[in-house]
Amino acid sequence: MSADDPETPRPEDARGEEPETATDSSTADQQPATSATDPAVDAVADTGDTGDTADTGDDNDQELTRPLYRDEATPAGAAPSSDSASSDDDEDGPGDESSELIETTAESTPSDSRPRSELSDETTILSRARAHKRSQIERDPDETTLLPRTAGGSRVRRRDDSDNDYDDDIEADPKADRRRLLLMIGAVAVVAILGLLAGYAIIKTTSQPVAAPGSATSAPPDPDAPPTGDTTSSANTALITDQMLLTDTDAATLDSKRTWKVALTQRGSSPDSPHHPACLSVDVTKGAPTPQQSVLRLLSSNGSNSPAVLHQATAYGTPEEAAQAYAYASRALGDCAMTGAWVTAGHLIGGVGDQATAVTIQVLGGDAPEYRTVVLTRTGLVVDVVDVAKPDEAVSATRVAKVAGAIVDTQCQAAGGACSDEPEAQDGPPPLGGDKPGFLASGDLPPMGADLTRWAGTTPGEPDSNVLLGSGCEIVNWTKVPAEDRSHRTYLLADSASRFGLDQVIITNKDEQTATALATKVKDGWTSCHDRKLTATITPIREVSGPGAKSMDVKGWTTEVTQKSSDDATTKYRVGIVTAGTKVVFLFLNPQDTLDLTSDQFDTVAVRAGQRTTQVN
Repeated sequence: MSADDPETPRPEDARGEEPETATDSSTADQQPATSATDPAVDAVADTGDTGDTADTGDDNDQELTRPLYRDEATPAGAAPSSDSASSDDDEDGPGDESSELIETTAESTPSDSRPRSELSDETTILSRARAHKRSQIERDPDETTLLPRTAGGSRVRRRDDSDNDYDDDIEADPKADRRRLLLMIGAVAVVAILGLLAGYAIIKTTSQPVAAPGSATSAPPDPDAPPTGDTTSSANTALITDQMLLTDTDAATLDSKRTWKVALTQRGSSPDSPHHPACLSVDVTKGAPTPQQSVLRLLSSNGSNSPAVLHQATAYGTPEEAAQAYAYASRALGDCAMTGAWVTAGHLIGGVGDQATAVTIQVLGGDAPEYRTVVLTRTGLVVDVVDVAKPDEAVSATRVAKVAGAIVDTQCQAAGGACSDEPEAQDGPPPLGGDKPGFLASGDLPPMGADLTRWAGTTPGEPDSNVLLGSGCEIVNWTKVPAEDRSHRTYLLADSASRFGLDQVIITNKDEQTATALATKVKDGWTSCHDRKLTATITPIREVSGPGAKSMDVKGWTTEVTQKSSDDATTKYRVGIVTAGTKVVFLFLNPQDTLDLTSDQFDTVAVRAGQRTTQVN
C-alpha cells in the first residue's frame, strides 16, 4: 500500500463510525476472507441492494456495546439466521447492526473484485472446515471472544453458529456412523466372549467330583500291579481314594478265622487285564458310559480252600451315568456269559447304597467247582462290585452284602449317594437278563459237555405238537389247552449237532386258580402214568419252590420219566411244572448218553423258569 492511499478502515470504524469511500480495491482486499467464501454473504452481494448504511441512528458516534454471549450476535461475515430475521420487527438488537454491517460491506465491494470460490477435489465438509478455520484466524485479534452461556443460563447455542455448522457436518459423516457401529459391535462381541468364558469356568468348576474327606492323594501303586490302563482321573481330582477301597478289616467279615492281606491294587482297567469280577468282563458291558475312574483291589487269605475277594470301584461324571452303568452290569450278571459259569441263585439286597443286587455263580471246569458270590451296588456317582470266590461252597450273600455296605459307607458322602443301613440279603430271582425277557437266559442253564458249551434259544412261537411230544405221561395237549396266551421255546447247545435240548412252554391263564388246576392236572398225570402205561417208570415227584419278583411265589414239581422201548432200550426224560401267578411253565429235557443235568440242577432251572416269568407282565 502507498502512502497516498486513504487509511484502511479499522474494525471500530466499521462498527461505530461511517466508513470512508470504499471504491479503492485495497479496501476490498482488507475485508474478511469469509465474505468471499461464505455462500450467505455471496447471496447478499448478488442482490445488488446497496442499503443505506448511513441510517444507523444516533448511536453511530458511540462504540457498540459488545454482547456477552456468542448466540446474542451474528458473527462478522455470517448471514443472519431465520430466527434473527424474524425478530427484527419486534426489537432492535445486536443482530440488526450485524446485518447492516454485512450490507455495507457488500455495497462497498464490487462483485467482480471479490475472489470467487474455486472447485476442489476435496469434500464439502473439508472445505467448510477450512473456511471456518480461516475465519477464526482472520478475525480481529482485539475482538472479544464470545463464550457460550453456562449450564445455569437460559439460552441455548443457536443452530446458525459456525462451530455448530462444523459439528453438524462432522456428525453427518457416514464414515463416522460406520465407525461407531463397528465399535458397538466390537464391544458387544467382547462382552459375549467374556460371558462365555465365565460360564465355561463355572461349569468346569461345578462339574468336578467332590473331594473325599481327608487326604485326596492315593498311595503309590503296588509294584507288582499291571499297567493302570485307561483311567482318566488324576490323584488330585480322583473321587475314589485308597480309603474307599476294601480293607483287610472288612474282609474279616467274610471269614474271621483267616488272615487277610492286600495282594493287588490296580488303577484303570483294560480288556487284557486278568482280573475282572465274575460275569463282568469289559466286552459284556460294551456300550455302558465310560467311567472317569476305575480302581480294582484283590485280597487273599491263608489256609486251605482259602477264599479270595475282589473289589472293583468305578466313578462316573453324573449319577445318571452311574445308574446307567449299574443297569448294564446288572443285566450282565443276570445272563453271566463267563466261560463255564451259570447262575445258581439270585439275591435281593437291602440297606446298601442307592441300588444293589447279587447272584451266586457256579464255575465248572476245574478239579472241583468254584463258587462266586457277587454283590453289585451303586451310591451316587460310584458303582462297586464285591466278588468273593471260594472252592467247594459259596460264601453267604448276607456276609458279602455287609462287606459291600462297609465300603459304601466310606464313599457315600463324597459320591453324593445313600449310605448303608443294616445290609441284608434274601433269596430271589437274579437280575433281569437274557435276550428274551420272561424266558430262561443262557446263564440260567449249566454249561454242558467237555467243552462246557453254552445254550442258545430259538425264537419263541406257538407250541407245535409234532415237536413238543413230552414224556408220554402228560394228559394235556399244549397246543389245545385253554389259555389266554401260549408260547414255546427250545434251547440247544451252541455249535452242537446232538439232539439234546430243553423245551420251555409258558401258558398264561385267566386267573391263578386256573393256573394251579392246570399244573396239578399235569402232576397227577405223572403219578398215574405207570397205571396207564406199563412201560413207564416214574421217580418220586419232588416239590420245588422259590420266591419270584413282585412278591409272587413260584411252586411246582419235578420228576424223571423212563420209557422202555424194548428189552434193552430205555428213554429218559426230565420234566417239571411250576406256577407263578396266572402263568404255568412246563419244562421237558431229553438227556443223552453224556449230556444231562443233575436232579438238583434241573430243580434249580425249573424254579428259575418260574422266576423269569414274574419279571415281565
